[in-house]
Amino acid sequence: MQKSEFAIASLILGALSFIQLFGVEKGVVAVIFGIIALSKIEKDKENLSGKGYAIAGVVLGIAMIALTTIFIIRHPGFIQSLLSKK
Repeated sequence: MQKSEFAIASLILGALSFIQLFGVEKGVVAVIFGIIALSKIEKDKENLSGKGYAIAGVVLGIAMIALTTIFIIRHPGFIQSLLSKK
């Protein structure tokens, strides 16, 4: 059985989204790739594996999106200070 490339990419992007502050774009892509991987794995169960990787990528991506959203809501002055330093 071959692991789904989308599942592997989802897991890696989901994990990498936590390395950089505001890695929300990587989190979004991790969720998208994870959903694509789960769909492809469901259609071709005999030849594709990696369902756990895809689920982990989706969970990590959603966690990063949620954490970033909470941070922005709780600290609106942080974004203003970033924008005013230009």
